[in-house]
Amino acid sequence: MAAKLSPLPERLKYLQPFRKKFASKPPEELNEDTGVEPLMKLLAKRLAGLPDDEAKALIHADLAEMEGWLDPCLSGLLTKPRSADQFSV
Repeated sequence: MAAKLSPLPERLKYLQPFRKKFASKPPEELNEDTGVEPLMKLLAKRLAGLPDDEAKALIHADLAEMEGWLDPCLSGLLTKPRSADQFSV
């Protein structure tokens, strides 16, 4: 039986389609490049129409929420991008 995934925090619910898409895939089919395109589409939709400073603030807040939600031993995997400033808006 597969382990039950903990629910996403409210501010990260926009990532649910990404999570669902890859949750059922075997680990050997996943790598750091597997989900780049669908993730970027979700982020683009979230940031659409926001001024750069607001978009960066939103991504910073999302990243902080993500790091707090992830198990501490996994949060080190958030190295790409390490800073929300590396997202182009």
